[in-house]
Amino acid sequence: MKKSVLAFTLFALCLAVVPAMAQAIQVGGACNDHWGNNCPFVMPSDGYLYLHQMGGESAGTTTFGIGTSQDDFVPYYTGLPNDPHPTGEVLVGFFAAGTTIHFGMYTTGLGNAGWAFSVDNDVPSIVAFTDIRDLLGMGGSIIERTGQDTWLLHLDDALSYLYDDDNNDVLMQLRIASTH
Repeated sequence: MKKSVLAFTLFALCLAVVPAMAQAIQVGGACNDHWGNNCPFVMPSDGYLYLHQMGGESAGTTTFGIGTSQDDFVPYYTGLPNDPHPTGEVLVGFFAAGTTIHFGMYTTGLGNAGWAFSVDNDVPSIVAFTDIRDLLGMGGSIIERTGQDTWLLHLDDALSYLYDDDNNDVLMQLRIASTH
């Protein structure tokens, strides 16, 4: 009896908190200019974009890539963060200055599976691609500039909204090079 009461209480709490969290997230935030792109990465110059997985801390397993939906998703890494394939840097392609790069991920773990995209406004996507509590101290952004041509994405995985929000499930470096 006690387990069913606890389960119902947790379920009711989720029903109350998750929509309120999503509404609070959508009302403001320094990271997202129109709440259509969560912490968008915009190419600062013409160049070749490279990805390099840099680890992370997650019980889930994530596939990371580029895309705006499941239909156009192109995976570049699987097995993140604990068993990454491939292990080195990968070329995404050439992009013109001003191009917004749309990231996506698919995460499985603890009997769950889910998608998150940097262009979506659903709770999994907002949690994955935005630092909603500003834990990193970058105004809600998960994009840290680490060098003249490098950035580090501090990502939650696509299931983090169910468990935590710590911006360290998947760490992905971006590098722009003028030549291939």
